[in-house]
Amino acid sequence: IIDTKLQQFFKEAKLDETKDENLYREVTDKSELEWLNKQPTIKTYRAMQVVNKTLYSPMASGKKKFLGQGYGLNSWDVATEMVFNITDEIMEAVEKLNQSNEKGYVEVIPNKLRFTKSSKSGKAHLQFHLITDETDVWAAYNPYNHNSNSMLNDQFKAAYRRGNLVVVEAEVPIADLNSKYHAPYAKDSVGKTKWKSGNIASQFPKNMERIVYLSRYTKPVRILSNTEVAKWIADRLRKAEKLIGKPIVLYEASFHPEVKKILEAEGFEFIPVKQPKSNNSKILKGHPDYMDDAKIAELNKKMQENENWLQQGIRDSEEIEAKQSSSAIADSVMSLAERLHLDNVEIVTDASALSGKEAKAKGFYTKSTGKITIVVPNNTSAEDAVQTLLHEAVAHYGLRQLFGSEFDNFLDAVLENADNEVLERIYDLAQANGWDYRKATEEYLATLAETTEFENTDKGWWNKVKKLFVDMLRKLGIKALDGTTLTDNELRYILWASYQNLKGNNETLIGIANDIVKREDLGIEETEDDKLFRTEAEQPISYEQTIVRDLYDQRMASGVYQSIEALQDSMRSVKEFMGMVDKAENGKARYIEDIDDFENAYLGENRLSSQNKAETDLSANLLLKPLLRAMTIWIFQHINCHKIHSEYIKGQ
Repeated sequence: IIDTKLQQFFKEAKLDETKDENLYREVTDKSELEWLNKQPTIKTYRAMQVVNKTLYSPMASGKKKFLGQGYGLNSWDVATEMVFNITDEIMEAVEKLNQSNEKGYVEVIPNKLRFTKSSKSGKAHLQFHLITDETDVWAAYNPYNHNSNSMLNDQFKAAYRRGNLVVVEAEVPIADLNSKYHAPYAKDSVGKTKWKSGNIASQFPKNMERIVYLSRYTKPVRILSNTEVAKWIADRLRKAEKLIGKPIVLYEASFHPEVKKILEAEGFEFIPVKQPKSNNSKILKGHPDYMDDAKIAELNKKMQENENWLQQGIRDSEEIEAKQSSSAIADSVMSLAERLHLDNVEIVTDASALSGKEAKAKGFYTKSTGKITIVVPNNTSAEDAVQTLLHEAVAHYGLRQLFGSEFDNFLDAVLENADNEVLERIYDLAQANGWDYRKATEEYLATLAETTEFENTDKGWWNKVKKLFVDMLRKLGIKALDGTTLTDNELRYILWASYQNLKGNNETLIGIANDIVKREDLGIEETEDDKLFRTEAEQPISYEQTIVRDLYDQRMASGVYQSIEALQDSMRSVKEFMGMVDKAENGKARYIEDIDDFENAYLGENRLSSQNKAETDLSANLLLKPLLRAMTIWIFQHINCHKIHSEYIKGQ
């Protein structure tokens, strides 16, 4: 049903025994790290557990033989989304459930993954079956880091015998929280959200509610001592009791033994735990993983000494897998060139033979010779090199010429999977231009290279388009790219460039200029003289990840952008800035025409420029030109006075 990583994660028992339920990776890309380290952050807290002197999610089962490499300190983590595609039949069943007045669920993988509608008037959302030592629940799919404004996490019903639980201070970028990013099929978007409280925090007044921060990025900073946690909770309890005018009822089950002991010394009383019948193991004082303040200090010191400790084992294994020999990359590139009947591909295996940007580029296209050059040592994998070759070939030959009838089949499949809104857009294009539906579909796909069009596109439908494109490549024997290695911006550029080729725009002066601009807009390449570069440090930092000021400064510093503003549109920077602000405030950028007049500086200035020109032309035609004509006639009639009158006019 689902041919993806998600299917492996849920269905393969051997993977389920060795992986944490939270998928994440350490951020190692230089440009991504530079961006993160410049961002303003907020301080948050998260509960974690210690197993063998390693930090893990508190929900990771202790019964697993191997829990993964865990988290570290002072390293940025990014949550990894599960890339998957769900069949149309399942989505039709979900839509039917949503339209009904009934509760229920639609199974995706029996007893593993399902869409659940929990109220008659609600909407179904994706859930996975979470089974741990303490829990057996259906949890909402939210592929983000979960942090909180509170050190008190009273949702643990067995904290009293889980002495390996700790509270970790973590930083979260404000720009990430404000981006309103929503992962496909996720229940919530990133940002602040209210979270169901346990039996203690639920007694707090409304203005002391627990807030959870859902984010893609987070950086654990330090493990808090039990003493610090207990003091914070004590202050919080006293404040709540003062506001509600009565004591907060405390339950022993929700507290780490060390924290409970400190709170008891402060005068707080607890309702004791009724001895459970569970056979689950206890991690109490004397257990190797039991965390008192001395062990916390020791672990903090160890982890602070090595900032790159996070997931070292996973990183090492990924690096080993990622390293491919030069011959393997070259073989992949030449194999694709042969399939596409390209005889203009050149392979460079020694970057030291190049200079300037060429030496650092993954590949480049030389306009004067028509050659596509792939610099093998600068590519991290065959996928990288294949991407470069693919979009260069598409830009100059087009998908139809390269893939023939398979591209027509791709367009047909896109049309068949389009929703009503997309179908209407394609229909309008076909009717307005007298096109067949394939050409209209290709034109519509090309418009998705525009930022506003793409932001307003349903992400579920876009994922279908991406899967159909990857399926087309696989049918043609191109297996190096998939839904992960082929980025959204790469595919947007490929579809746009192919259509420009169909229209014959690519070889005109304006067409070449537009191609350079589009590559720059989508973060595909840099340009210099007659070469187009795919750079080694390519990093698509999206509008969702960037605060307006930093993104604006980055965009305006571009030489290409400055050229556009100087030669093509003097108000381009205003338009870009308005789009960024609109996206930050409203979640997605509107069309420039939809922004109200009173706040639309771009259209206002353009209208004013047109009005000023019209008034200047009117003044010239009615006043200046008749005056100059009359003066010319008079001067010719009084030629002897020409010098005197010329000096007079200049003086005026």
